[in-house]
Amino acid sequence: MKTLYSLSLILSLSFFISSFNGIEKDNLNNRSSKSNLDTLSTKSTLEEENNTVLFNQYNKLQNALKKYKKIAAEDSWKPMTLATPYKDIRPDEKSITVAEIRNRLFIMGDLKNDSKSDFYDQELMDGVMKYKLRNGLKPNYIITEDHIKDLNESIEEKIRRININMERCKSISQKLLTNKEYIMVNVPSYELVYVKNGKIELESKVFVGAPLTKTTIFDGNIDKVVFSPYWTVPQSIVDN
Repeated sequence: MKTLYSLSLILSLSFFISSFNGIEKDNLNNRSSKSNLDTLSTKSTLEEENNTVLFNQYNKLQNALKKYKKIAAEDSWKPMTLATPYKDIRPDEKSITVAEIRNRLFIMGDLKNDSKSDFYDQELMDGVMKYKLRNGLKPNYIITEDHIKDLNESIEEKIRRININMERCKSISQKLLTNKEYIMVNVPSYELVYVKNGKIELESKVFVGAPLTKTTIFDGNIDKVVFSPYWTVPQSIVDN
């Protein structure tokens, strides 16, 4: 009989969640730090592990925190106009909202220049695509009301959320620091990675819970694999 190696399974905490993934932003799990979420005064072991797949997210969040604090200090993050009723914005259209989107993407680093044009041109299309790919959104050039709401989120809220997720990083079990082989599921991005000796050996999309049936956050050991598990088809699928 073949030996099945024990692997660690980690359901990762919600790192810098966008408003499009259907998961609550503020729901800290019960292992999260109780310290002040507005400051990170305690030096974390994670800072010393910045070359590992498991903890590089912490360092990305550190960089994002510096970026948004700099933006806040410059006072360049102004509220955007949201027309009522809202109509999706597409390339070659013209509106004041287009100029505001251009400015916001420039501030966030998705555009190299801000021409201040209110025409949705190729330059803005490239910036919109970069923004969507960076946030794991459907790669097209249509700007929906949800996109505007996300772009319009206050800089203070973004900073607060980054701080929360840095604390979530700290709550990862310290025993995982020495693990050479593990599987990690990033719930917000619907992704699984299998890591061995610090290198990603496998990446896969996965299904996760919905807001009413949330995925449980935990870590543990895998001691068996079930192929073709028994599954009863839900009545809702049978009916439809």
